[in-house]
Amino acid sequence: MADRIQGLPGYHRAQDDLPPVQPQTVFPKSQGQPTAPDSTPAPIPGLPGYKRATPDATSSTAAPASQNSLLYDMFHPTDADLSRPQTWHDWLTKTYSPSASQVGSAALDDVSFGTADYLQSRLTGENVGNIRARTADAQAALGPMGPVVNALTYAIPGGGEAKLAFTPGKYLGKAAQAAAPYIGRYGAAAAEGGTAAAASSIGHQVGDPNGIDALKVAKDTGFGVAGGALAQSVGDAAAATGRPIVDLITGKDGRSSEAWNWRTRAASGDPTLPSDVANQQVFRASNDPAQPALANLQTALSQSTDPGAGFNAVASATGLATGAAGMDKGMDWVSALVPGGVAGAATKYMGEPLARGINTIDRNINVGQALDQTYPALYPNASTTDTSGWANALRQGWIGGQRSTDQAGDAQWW
Repeated sequence: MADRIQGLPGYHRAQDDLPPVQPQTVFPKSQGQPTAPDSTPAPIPGLPGYKRATPDATSSTAAPASQNSLLYDMFHPTDADLSRPQTWHDWLTKTYSPSASQVGSAALDDVSFGTADYLQSRLTGENVGNIRARTADAQAALGPMGPVVNALTYAIPGGGEAKLAFTPGKYLGKAAQAAAPYIGRYGAAAAEGGTAAAASSIGHQVGDPNGIDALKVAKDTGFGVAGGALAQSVGDAAAATGRPIVDLITGKDGRSSEAWNWRTRAASGDPTLPSDVANQQVFRASNDPAQPALANLQTALSQSTDPGAGFNAVASATGLATGAAGMDKGMDWVSALVPGGVAGAATKYMGEPLARGINTIDRNINVGQALDQTYPALYPNASTTDTSGWANALRQGWIGGQRSTDQAGDAQWW
């Protein structure tokens, strides 16, 4: 580095007289030595023998770091690049302007579980891959509104005339509700999520020249199973957390002011509570608004916490698997203590307590939600807010929102 000149900041004595330094890097002959840009300092008029110093390596003309941050991008959005799959960063920092036809195409894709593109191909003769590419572009054009549209097409809110005849969530949700007494609320939620994800995965691949990728279907189904159970648990937590907040906002006194002590008796396992509920069912007219809630309460109170059919199926499969793997060899002493050997011991001392614990939580949630439905029906001025529908709404919204596909054909999650 040349000596800087005192009194002349930014200038240094030129190094014209210094011997040239030969480059040490060896370059392939096929490429030749690259030509470096001329970095010789420019001469200074009126000061012979001196030249202006080159900028230090630390100086940069790049944009300030604040202008490369997510927060900056959120307040300075640019148009989305739809030629590639969209990301969370895109959703937060890009501008989307989908057309009405793109919204309709995405909604039709969702409500048909992806089979609409295949049917269109069969009717028109157009290559199904081209149609699916346009649909993927339409899904991407929706940006962050995509999962919302997907969720609405899966389970449109409302009832009566506001409910379309064909919405997938309407039927899958009812099937899951019917299965809940046998496999529990979380088992039913997992089954609904897995069924919706599997149907969507298959529907988006039907008619593909390469056939249906079983591994992709299995992967999507696994995500759906986990997503359904997780969304149900989040919904249950949101309902319990939100209830006192809504009570405070609406000026309700909360559960502590309820006239009857049914909730306390249910928590203590009072065996006489079902008979008191039955008396109310007999006392009231068959068309009384409280009758559906009372029936739900009776169903919840009678729910067993013993391991159910789902657990027994898993336990049987585990016994067969351990036997086939030879895990019982040399473990005869276990079989002498517990029927079923290693699998039987694991089922009795680990599986069954875990299953009873889960079923107890499931029963308590069902009883609590049933009471939240019952008290407003019994009293003109309800003491607490009924949030029993929150969990189902959040679960179905999540399941519906995770079914679209991106340009690569992979499932696009919330």
